[in-house]
Amino acid sequence: MVMIDCISRLVPGVLNNDVSAEEESFHDNLLEYPQYTRPEVFRGIPVPEVLLSGHHKKIEEWRRRQSIKRTLERRPDLLEDARLTLKEAEYLESLQGGDTALKELETEVDRYVGALDAGAAAPRIKGKAMAMVKKLLAAKECTVKDIKSFYRVSMLRVKLLKNSGGEQ
Repeated sequence: MVMIDCISRLVPGVLNNDVSAEEESFHDNLLEYPQYTRPEVFRGIPVPEVLLSGHHKKIEEWRRRQSIKRTLERRPDLLEDARLTLKEAEYLESLQGGDTALKELETEVDRYVGALDAGAAAPRIKGKAMAMVKKLLAAKECTVKDIKSFYRVSMLRVKLLKNSGGEQ
C-alpha cells in the first residue's frame, strides 16, 4: 500500500495540485508544520493568529519556523542536512541557544581570506564571499554545513599550495 501511495502521487492529476507533492510532510529534511482546523478554538487550543490573518508570506514563514522547531524537538538528526535560508539557520541557532550561523560562516570566510594573504584586497574578497554565501543560502542551493566545509577545504588547499611552493 505504501508503494502504491508513493508511486501514484507521481502520476499527474492524482493529487489536487502539483504543490501538494512538493510540500509533503517531509520536505527539505524538515518535518511538517502543525495542522489546524475549524473552529478557531478546538479543545482549548486556539489557531495561531497568523494563520487567520490571510497574509500568505507570513503564514509561509510561520509554517517554515514551525517545521524547523518540530524537527529540532523530534528529529534533530535531520537538521544537519536541512536546506535553510540564512534567516532560518539563525532562527534554528536561536532555538539551540548558540552563535548565529552568519557569524560562524563569517569566521570561516575570515580564516580563508587570511590564508590567502590578500593584503589590501582582503575586505573586497571577504565582501564578495559573504554576498555569495547569502545568495546560496537564500536560494537554498546548499546548507550552512556545506558552505563551512567548502571554506575549510579551500583554506587547507591554499595552505598546501603555499607550502609546496605554489605547484599543484
